[in-house]
Amino acid sequence: MIYTVIVVIPVGWAIYLSFNHVSLNLHATFAGFYNYVQLARDPLFSNALRASAIFVGGSVAGQFLFGFLMALLLNERVRGTEVFRTAFMITMALSDAVVGYAWYIILNDRGILNDMIGAVNIQPVSWISSPSLAIAGMTVANIWFGGAFAMIILETGLKSISSDVYEAASVDGASRVQRFRSITLPILKPFVATCLTTITILTFNYFGLILVMTRGGPLHATEVVPLYMWNLAFEFGDFGYGSAVGVFAILVNIVAISLYRLLLRR
Repeated sequence: MIYTVIVVIPVGWAIYLSFNHVSLNLHATFAGFYNYVQLARDPLFSNALRASAIFVGGSVAGQFLFGFLMALLLNERVRGTEVFRTAFMITMALSDAVVGYAWYIILNDRGILNDMIGAVNIQPVSWISSPSLAIAGMTVANIWFGGAFAMIILETGLKSISSDVYEAASVDGASRVQRFRSITLPILKPFVATCLTTITILTFNYFGLILVMTRGGPLHATEVVPLYMWNLAFEFGDFGYGSAVGVFAILVNIVAISLYRLLLRR
């Protein structure tokens, strides 16, 4: 019942709206496949796909690598790991608005980063006001924001490996690299799959940080698919076409989940 209310009904409603022209008073007029034909011809949608591919690809790779390195570090039994773990996890307690504004202060043309490089006589860089660099700036901010989530999943996997397994391999003469390749990676496989699946879906559907920092600019350079859908529906009142974009996003999520499940079975 709860699943039906939370998932099935909203998704069904979005699919219904996607086949209609919807006025501002939510009056729907059947339009057939018009919105989907428009989707295939829309250069702004193509731009949103490109922006999403860069943002998701960079964020997932960065969050996974950052999280994995931090998990390996925290899995070592050395002093101070609890302090580091707490510091890394603080980001998870912050809201999109706080993180977005903080990174805006860092990356805008007169921000902290340009002040720092200006102090050593380096020309300021348009980190988020340049169409060619803005999506990279968003990606770096998102890696910082979401890396702790990947760290938690992967550290849990590392802690599930008994130290006796490593000790037995060490007695047999296995080097540290061999132990990592033959023990750590195979056991971590389900955790890696879970981590990659989750952060891919979360990142593809995420736009809060971008909304705060650039609102999709400059020149639509950071307007990812979810933000484009938001703008269509809530900025321009085009709920029918916005719903078509939303249905496309749902299909992308389904494909991503299916691919990761396939990889997990191998």
